[in-house]
Amino acid sequence: MNGFETLLDVVQRRHLGRVHRYFLNVVSTNRHFNPYDLITVPDNKADPDNHYVFSVFDVLNVRKNGQDVESFELAEWYRHAKLWHACRQIPFFRDYLVRKEFNRWFSNARFARFARRRHEVSSKHLLLAQNPIFQMAILEIRRFICEYQRLTLLPPFLPDMSLALNDLELLVQQHTMHTVEYTKKFYSHIKTIINMTRESCGKKLHVILKCLEEDSLMFDPSSGSLYEQRVRKENLRKELEQLQHDLR
Repeated sequence: MNGFETLLDVVQRRHLGRVHRYFLNVVSTNRHFNPYDLITVPDNKADPDNHYVFSVFDVLNVRKNGQDVESFELAEWYRHAKLWHACRQIPFFRDYLVRKEFNRWFSNARFARFARRRHEVSSKHLLLAQNPIFQMAILEIRRFICEYQRLTLLPPFLPDMSLALNDLELLVQQHTMHTVEYTKKFYSHIKTIINMTRESCGKKLHVILKCLEEDSLMFDPSSGSLYEQRVRKENLRKELEQLQHDLR
């Protein structure tokens, strides 16, 4: 018998004056958690971690080998069970676990994609993470993007505002013109930042090339040993290759 059938049986026995008790376990094969989905079992097969005892007097919920015991009246347990089933019919509660798992999967998928792109940027475009020129440019572009996201398609309206149709159309046109002008300025600023970054990287590229040419022309004892100058030259070549790769 399930929980409701057992409750009906003990209520009938109570009116007949017959004392009896049933042991019930929570159904473990249920896909969704339901503490009121019970099934009768012999007393020796009752789950010591969580089982119920139905009697003609009340309902006992025994947990943790009897260390935690909670008592309910028969009518109280029936009321709680009916409220649980009623809440399960509400879409928010019915789909909560599915929505929770989907949101967790979606969050993990977004983080995995971010981690993959971060690894790709750090391995193939090292200057984006280490060069302060690129860092400042990215931060500045991000600031402009955050400001641009605050724009709205329609002008803001007050709750008690009332406008004629012609006035509303004029207000929308003005807001649209303002949005278009701001969009043009936005792309102009982004283009300026990119050009300035390219010029700064170009200047750095010429400095590296000049250093390599000077090191290849003559040996300067004041700059360290031959080994130190060779290591410095190799580092400059690596930085030059990486800079040329990122400027493409």
